[in-house]
Amino acid sequence: MRWKSSFRGAALCLGLLCILLLAGIIGLCVNFTGQHYCDERDQLQISNNNLTKERDQLQTSYNNLIKVRDQLQTSNNNLANERDRLQTSNNNLANERDQLQRETEKMNNKIKGNLALNGVATQSSLYGNREASDAIDGKRNTHYGSCTHTLKDRNPWWRVDLLNVYRITEVTLTNRGDCCPERLDGAEIRIGNSLENNGINNPSFVISNW
Repeated sequence: MRWKSSFRGAALCLGLLCILLLAGIIGLCVNFTGQHYCDERDQLQISNNNLTKERDQLQTSYNNLIKVRDQLQTSNNNLANERDRLQTSNNNLANERDQLQRETEKMNNKIKGNLALNGVATQSSLYGNREASDAIDGKRNTHYGSCTHTLKDRNPWWRVDLLNVYRITEVTLTNRGDCCPERLDGAEIRIGNSLENNGINNPSFVISNW
């Protein structure tokens, strides 16, 4: 009986020892697993935080790109408006130019005859009682009293201002008929709007002889 009782006690102790050992192993496993899960959780949290930061950075970059796009769109719209305004102004100027050209051509077609009659004449010098305007008074007499004269200038000139812009197609001169017609030999007729050097810078046409 004592042997059986001792065997039972040993078996009971062995069973309790096994239970304690199993509980310790389970505790270690649970502790290891829990620590592993905590580490993974922390890593996941860090990764999540990093992803959140990257998302925020991407969102900020996206917002900045949207602003830049809107600014570029606004600039493009402004440039388009300015282009349209300049195009409209150019078209208006072209229309005004064409209209002015047509009106000028109409005026030139209507205005015929002696344009110099309404002009203002001047010359390098005056001789006797003659005036520069004697040359444009409409009289075609060839004697001395109907012509203008200068002194013996080195470079004599006579000029008439037509007081407007015209297309000149013909110039008619009446020379002295009572004497000395050769005085106009080599004279130059210059037509233009420049007064530099008394009009010498304008295009010229030379009178060879009379």
